[in-house]
Amino acid sequence: MIKPFSYKIAGYPTSLQNCLRELEDSAVYQAMPTSLRFVAELILDELASNTLKYGGPDFHELICEVAYDGHQMSVRLCDDAAPFNPWTDAPKVNDDTMDKLDDVKIGGRGIHMLLQATDSQHYEHRAGKNYHTLTRTLRPSHDSMAA
Repeated sequence: MIKPFSYKIAGYPTSLQNCLRELEDSAVYQAMPTSLRFVAELILDELASNTLKYGGPDFHELICEVAYDGHQMSVRLCDDAAPFNPWTDAPKVNDDTMDKLDDVKIGGRGIHMLLQATDSQHYEHRAGKNYHTLTRTLRPSHDSMAA
């Protein structure tokens, strides 16, 4: 088993960039195929930046964990921001709308991309914290986002 990556993002955008750089140097990232690396970066960039931008007026701390077992990658984010379930609370965007980028309003596109790029998305709010867990399993090479 590869040791999972863990990083504390300290409430400001440069900390997210530091997290992504540290992730790239981690054993778990190096063990993943390129397509899973892309998905892990997309998840972190989208969910963490949304929390930092829209999570409320207070300073927010996020804990990021990335794990890979040789078959499945999982990303877990825990934060102390305002409760928000992106899978039910975010604006809905469909594939037809995504094709007409001029017609798309701000909001929902990143969540839509995450829905397309991951196999499962789980949200839970407990003890004043948001927990987001997303997974992606290796797919055959004929898949459009194959690993």
